[in-house]
Parts: sequence; structure tokens; C-alpha cells
Amino acid sequence: MANVLVGIRPEAIELRTQGENSQLCEIKSAVYMGNHWEIVANWGGQDLLINSNPEDFDPEAKQAYVHLAEHGVFLLNKE
Repeated sequence: MANVLVGIRPEAIELRTQGENSQLCEIKSAVYMGNHWEIVANWGGQDLLINSNPEDFDPEAKQAYVHLAEHGVFLLNKE
């Protein structure tokens, strides 16, 4: 088995109001960039950078559930 890193594009991460306990994250910061929100969320001890459409994010949210779009996941050789 090869050593790999799993990556995901920021726009392929969605924050939703419902999900499994394993998907729960803490919203650390959110900055409105004019055409999208740039959000930093802590999920499983790791910070995620998330780009979200304005209509898809509640800036008052302190928690949300992480959903990953399959099309945005990629693998990198760790070596």
C-alpha cells in the first residue's frame, strides 16, 4: 500500500445543518469575500478551508456538518 495524502478542493466541501456526529465541525472564522464566504472550520482536529456560496452559509453558525463532494477529492503521493 502506498503512502498518500488525501486532498479536497475548498469549493468541494459543503456545510449543512444536518449530518452524522462524525461530520460535525466547529466554525472558527468566516469572511465574506464579495462573491463567496471563505470559512475555516475545525473537523477532527484539522482545519479545513471552505469556499461557500453566500446563499448556502449562515454567518451566525458556530457548528455545521461537513459533506464532501466526490468530484473534489484527489490523492497525492506522500513520498
